[in-house]
Amino acid sequence: LSAAPSMQGRVLEELLRDGPDPGALSITRSAREALLMTPDGLRHQTATYSAVAGHTYLDQITLTEPR
Repeated sequence: LSAAPSMQGRVLEELLRDGPDPGALSITRSAREALLMTPDGLRHQTATYSAVAGHTYLDQITLTEPR
């Protein structure tokens, strides 16, 4: 099947039966931090990412009280 022009994303080859061994893929993890003003006050925001095979994924966002 052809992908519709409106579709976004990619094939997750590492999850396919004949894809690369997920354990052999190099994963680079990183985090970005910022202060965020919310209706409840100032919060510390941390976004964590994983980069695999040239693709970057947002893993998690956490909001906490500022340090």
